[in-house]
Amino acid sequence: RRNVAGGAGAPRRVLLFDGVCGLCDHFVNFVFRRDTRACFHFAPQQSDIGQQLLTQFGAPHDLSTVVLVDERNAKFYVRSEAVLRVCSSSA
Repeated sequence: RRNVAGGAGAPRRVLLFDGVCGLCDHFVNFVFRRDTRACFHFAPQQSDIGQQLLTQFGAPHDLSTVVLVDERNAKFYVRSEAVLRVCSSSA
């Protein structure tokens, strides 16, 4: 997987997920296999970088959903909006 590393660089789209949720893990694997252009990076919400991004973007610290953080436009998306944006970008 393309894990998120700290530090400056090009703006990223980061999919934050519950690192202990089996369904979330399957979704991340599904996205990773289809993300042939390497559009996304992945990090558990429980990780230091996950917590940092959630706080930085004002996103909810809610393990019941996935969060897409888009550094390109300084926005975040949750639940179905995040999933739809990920799926439409991976096609």
